[in-house]
Amino acid sequence: MATADTATEYYGKPPKSLDLSGNISENWRKFKQSFDIFLKASGSIRKPDEIKVAILLNIVGEDGIELYNTFNLQEAERNNLAKVLQCFEEYCVPKKNIVYETFKFSSRMQQEGEKFDSFLAEIKKLSQTCEFGTMADRMVRDRIVLGIKDKVLQERLLRVEDLNLQKAIDYCRAAEVSKDQAKSLQGDKAEIDSIRKKVQQKSSKFKGKDAATKFDCRRCGTNHGPRECPAYGKKCKKCGKLNHYAIGCKVKKIKELTEQTNVQSESKDSSFCIDQVEIGNINSRWFEMIQINNSIVKFKLDTGADVNVLPLKIYNKVKKSKVKLESASIILESFGGKIKPLGIAELLCTIKDVTKKQKFVIVREDTMPLLGLCTCREFN
Repeated sequence: MATADTATEYYGKPPKSLDLSGNISENWRKFKQSFDIFLKASGSIRKPDEIKVAILLNIVGEDGIELYNTFNLQEAERNNLAKVLQCFEEYCVPKKNIVYETFKFSSRMQQEGEKFDSFLAEIKKLSQTCEFGTMADRMVRDRIVLGIKDKVLQERLLRVEDLNLQKAIDYCRAAEVSKDQAKSLQGDKAEIDSIRKKVQQKSSKFKGKDAATKFDCRRCGTNHGPRECPAYGKKCKKCGKLNHYAIGCKVKKIKELTEQTNVQSESKDSSFCIDQVEIGNINSRWFEMIQINNSIVKFKLDTGADVNVLPLKIYNKVKKSKVKLESASIILESFGGKIKPLGIAELLCTIKDVTKKQKFVIVREDTMPLLGLCTCREFN
């Protein structure tokens, strides 16, 4: 009958032979780890050193045996596993040049298109040969800040007080996720600069008809389809703003978007004026990473927009569970048509270490988050 030790011999899978070409140091590290695992898994760890040395030479390969024969060992030492492994270690892993290893670590930069987690894994691996000791986390943190490709994110990290390694990792991962989300939102449609209406599927009576239905445009006073406004790019002679004629100049500065009930009860005309919010084209293509509650969101700074706009998809991710939308009787106008907001939310924003509550118009459309003129000025 087979004993327990005999049975466990079949549980271990021998490692591949030691490769003495290429990166010998790394090849030995992998082989040594696999060999140690094999001894334990097969039950050979409890056997005499003479047997364990024989097992080592049996799986190390022909080149490994030739190398073993060159070791200057006494007869007794040739059956000492620790001594034999030490000889292999000294041959395969020459004495480290700490200055050179540190140079490699300090020179490592994130490459174009390289994912952050891949960059992080590489610099952590390089740090292991630099003998940083208790300074390891700090050195890895500094290499992240100095080596990341995104310079906007780099500036943000430099402004964070008491930045530790985990905070740096969290910021970088959040920024990368935000960028990926922005790309996915823009992947299948034209980039939306000033809230361009996404064509929705209508009820069955509209199926088969042209999606670009003409409408009465308040910007130019004519009837045309989406993105065909002749006032686009033109300067209003009445207010001096772009993208509408004087006939369509109805912009008023709005202090509160939620004053719908009282204002509407006064007169239809005043309700009409307050409800019209013009969102203009983007004059400067600026972007900013903004912290909303505990999430990082990439915003486009739209100096032609009167309000801040946040798509519902992102709002659901950043909102706190108890936050409810306020009703809004406003209409967003763009060259793609009109958009009826779902409501207004007041969210806590942090931009460049300044934290304030700001109102955001929530829309169903998958648009790029926009930060309007007033908020841009308020946060400088």
